[in-house]
Amino acid sequence: MKGQTQYHTLVRLNPDGSLDSTFMNFSGPIDTNNFYVVTFPIAPTDDGGYLVGGTFNSYQGYPKPSIAKIDSSGAVEPQYFTSGGPDSSIILGANYPLVEFIYKSKFGGYYVGGDFLKWDGQPSQPLIRLTDLVIGLDENGRPIESKSEVSVYPNPAQNQITIQSNVLLVKAQVFNLQGQLVTTGRANSFSIEGLKSGIYFIKAILKNGEVVSKKLIKQ
Repeated sequence: MKGQTQYHTLVRLNPDGSLDSTFMNFSGPIDTNNFYVVTFPIAPTDDGGYLVGGTFNSYQGYPKPSIAKIDSSGAVEPQYFTSGGPDSSIILGANYPLVEFIYKSKFGGYYVGGDFLKWDGQPSQPLIRLTDLVIGLDENGRPIESKSEVSVYPNPAQNQITIQSNVLLVKAQVFNLQGQLVTTGRANSFSIEGLKSGIYFIKAILKNGEVVSKKLIKQ
């Protein structure tokens, strides 16, 4: 309706019911085929982020098959769920799978269920267990453990920021609270002088394939 703010199916509220402006409320999951978008389950992760399920195929511009991992600020972490994921729905049609619940298991990992017949291209019951959230495997098929340490300084900042990391930085993307990309840095230090004062989120894309999100306050 005219005069109302439109959100993409996922917002976060403060304890008093007001909108949490530090969360990326304007940039949730969408369906690029113009199908309806529903967000069903949200499960917290040990790092302060969330697993989000529903019926969608894109999250903040990244292809995501009805399930995505976001950090505590609401920024998608694109290194998760890069394979086929759920597929072949009975109810909604072959191209529209649905993730209806995500429960953390006391044995580790997560139970994921919904309306799908395949997972990663393989026939599956509509209930699977994710044994872990793994960003990759080494040459012997073992999970790669995160060894990245990333910091941003000064923070708050006025004109220039530096990203310090123990892993080589490929590039850094800066997003506003609406999930829009506002600038990109391809060196560890770069200018933010042209940005308005406010809260931003930095995605540090590292040489080892990890994407680390940090909050930035621009004075």
